Amino acid sequence: MKRNLKLTAVSAFLISAAALISPLASADFISPKNDTTPAISAPVNIIAQGTVGAAVAHVTGANGNLIFELPPAVGSLALNDEILVTLTGGLAWSSTAPTLTPDCGGSTDCDVGGGSETAAGPLLGGTAGGTTATWRVVKQLAAGDTLTINSNSTIFDVTGLSGGATGDLTLAITAVVGGTPLTIASGTYGTDTGVGGLFQGTNVASATVTASTSEVQVDSNYTEFGGGTSQSNVLGANASVTVTDAVTTTSIPSADIPDDTLLFTIAGNFAGVDAVSATGVTGAVGTGTTPCGAPTTPVSNGFSIATANDFAYACWEGAVVPGAAATAVSFTDLDFEIDGTSVQQARAFTIQLDLLASTDWSAFTILNPTTVFTMTRNGSFFSTNSTGDLNTIKITDRSGALGTSGGEINIMAWDAAGTMVPQAAGTTYPNTVSNNGTTVIPGADVRAAFPGAVRFDFTVNSADIIVSNVKKNADGITNNQYAKGDGGGSI
Repeated sequence: MKRNLKLTAVSAFLISAAALISPLASADFISPKNDTTPAISAPVNIIAQGTVGAAVAHVTGANGNLIFELPPAVGSLALNDEILVTLTGGLAWSSTAPTLTPDCGGSTDCDVGGGSETAAGPLLGGTAGGTTATWRVVKQLAAGDTLTINSNSTIFDVTGLSGGATGDLTLAITAVVGGTPLTIASGTYGTDTGVGGLFQGTNVASATVTASTSEVQVDSNYTEFGGGTSQSNVLGANASVTVTDAVTTTSIPSADIPDDTLLFTIAGNFAGVDAVSATGVTGAVGTGTTPCGAPTTPVSNGFSIATANDFAYACWEGAVVPGAAATAVSFTDLDFEIDGTSVQQARAFTIQLDLLASTDWSAFTILNPTTVFTMTRNGSFFSTNSTGDLNTIKITDRSGALGTSGGEINIMAWDAAGTMVPQAAGTTYPNTVSNNGTTVIPGADVRAAFPGAVRFDFTVNSADIIVSNVKKNADGITNNQYAKGDGGGSI
């Protein structure tokens, strides 16, 4: 027996309505039917960056009409009951208005504004950019009747979806009882059918980094990496960047990522770094803020180091087509080459990946700055800017691991203007500390070896030392001490 909502007792209806807006009983909800043609089996993949030009909205259907069936608990829908459709997750209506078609099996005369069992446009809403649309019942519907939204036409604007967001559609029935509108039943299509949503916002690509570390050697005054026949080269074979392309043949949009629009940027101090190589990319430092496309200093299979020595740029060679393999824009051989003469400080380099704007794509940062290569230094080091002729520098090894040859001591020096001072020809200073032993370096020897120098940097081929700078003058003796277990220090 059909129930006229308008004639139902108010007290009984309020109890029913309270239950119906609760998720406790599935029968209280309008049932979405996934028997559409074609059936909706998964959310449509929407690339969240959208397109360049806000006026060009991507519009689409959901690969099938959306059908909702009225459950028995609703009873019949009477004249002027409202049907509200709401879009969520960033979905909006396009310039093509949605329609709603009632189906009562031909046995009765059901109508939502367009005629018996005929599609009708919304009474309110449904306009471009909006998220709701309202229809009003003209002739009643009963339990088991269906309402169909024409989603297989281009009614949805999906440019508002963000990465990770799910766009869906909810249909709710509202009746006015005693002057109060009450939602008596509702259903959300993608959630209630188990599909998970109508649309899924996805970033154009994702990237992961496997970083590598190489050690600059104390026995070269930190000018060379250890190992190999050419110590000025480091092969970062374990440094890699893997990019996964989310664009598929069915995504929206489904367009190539064009050549010269994937920009890799390595940031760090490139002083003394001659080259950075990686197979498959072309180093390109162009003008302005877009280094790809019009390179002034192209480098094949490598990065171009900017003259400011704080960035290195490279662009991916070739377009990336929809559905490309996950390794299509990846490299596993990021190599750094240092000049073998510059003193290398311990430091790290980060890499970033950006998609540059093109016809189909807006600019997007795929990978935020992530450490890709770290340069470390072995041994111990310390600095002093107070060394007189009466001073003595005492260095003691505490590692107990130097062997019979001991650990080498090296000094580099700079004057007050910051200019490096080379060691004077024919000069010497004690340059070895024995295992667990102590070496005393007279300040006079240091000053003679580096005339005019103010700052002296000492490196010691030992992992653990203790250092004293014994300063003598007319006022007595001052002993500044530094213990080295990790890192450098000043005395």
